[in-house]
Order: sequence, then structure tokens, then C-alpha cells
Amino acid sequence: MLLLLAEEFHDIAPPVDYSLIPTWAVFLAAFTALSVIGGLVWLIARSRKSNAASPSPRDRARAALDRISAEIETINPYRLNFWNGSGKRQSSQKRRMPCSKIS
Repeated sequence: MLLLLAEEFHDIAPPVDYSLIPTWAVFLAAFTALSVIGGLVWLIARSRKSNAASPSPRDRARAALDRISAEIETINPYRLNFWNGSGKRQSSQKRRMPCSKIS
């Protein structure tokens, strides 16, 4: 008798999965919202970037020559040769070539 009463009280239906909005519409709305937010973040980051153009290689070389032009008379010639040789060694290490083949 108790078993029949227990079955009577536990006859509860599970919750119904019901929504007025289709699942695809929820995903589409989430994708659209995230795309708009990402676009706004990208635009803000882009607008905060510095608009000053970096100098060209030619301008950088001229600036370096201007800096050392006053020192060129006082520099020991051995140091100039050492700088040239060390540049060749670094270049030869990068390219895996002997120094004699580079110049």
C-alpha cells in the first residue's frame, strides 16, 4: 500500500525545455555582439597608435653619419678596422660563410 502511495507522489514530469527564441538565433546574436565588440576594440587600439612615421633607412644612416662626423678625426684607425672585422664575423656566422667570401 505504501508503495502505491509513493508511486503516486513521485509522478512528477521533468522540466520542459521550451524557449521562444530558436537556438540558432541565440548563437547568431552572440556572434554579432562579439564581432561588434571586437571591431570597436580594434578601432580604438588602431586610433591610439602613433601616427608618426619611422625614419627611412636613408635618414637613419644620415643621422648616424652626422653623429660620428665630429668624432671621425679623433677615432683610432685600428678601432674602425676592428668594427669592420667584427661586422664581417657576425655576418659570416649568420650566413655560415667564411669572412673572405663576404667582402
